[in-house]
Amino acid sequence: MATTQWLWFLDAGVRPDTEFLVALMEHGHICPAVAWTGPIASDSTGLFASYYSAQSILSPPAQPDGQLDGFVTASVVINRSAFETVGGFDGRFRRAACEDLDLGLRLRPHGLIGYAADLLVRHRFREDEGDFRRRFRRYGYGFFQFGAKWQRNMEPWPVVARIDDPVHRQLAGIQYEELWNGWKEAQAADEAARSQDASLLF
Repeated sequence: MATTQWLWFLDAGVRPDTEFLVALMEHGHICPAVAWTGPIASDSTGLFASYYSAQSILSPPAQPDGQLDGFVTASVVINRSAFETVGGFDGRFRRAACEDLDLGLRLRPHGLIGYAADLLVRHRFREDEGDFRRRFRRYGYGFFQFGAKWQRNMEPWPVVARIDDPVHRQLAGIQYEELWNGWKEAQAADEAARSQDASLLF
């Protein structure tokens, strides 16, 4: 059990900038927050890494005041007391998808979620279409779970490639396809669970 004031969640394959901890301490003194995060850049070159970077797949959009309603746990530092107060991660999110958005929404009433450009980490992505497809199918599954919990419409929307070339447009189409596949998989699992629960009543 961690006993430090802060918990740093860092994905495998993620490398922080050498000045990350120094920057974190400086921001913490200036603006107390329940969590801090920053940009996540690609640490590799290649077709898929280029797409992830262009689409800002893992970087939470910063608000003008530097605050967020959520974060991506590829790299986030969270106040341990606040983390324990909200009960940590919701175990119903069994796949690595939207569990971080859910946690961020539950933490937000307890304080600010800060974003700083110098809290930079670099993520090494696999250059593999199968991994690419599995990632977005997983995200689609999480979209359904998140939407069901928070009563929000999280049906996947068409993905527009930010770099308008044939390769990026093709990857955007695959992303959209797999988001829908994951969403429909989660929907079917939810309907099956509801049906099973209903049968136990008779």
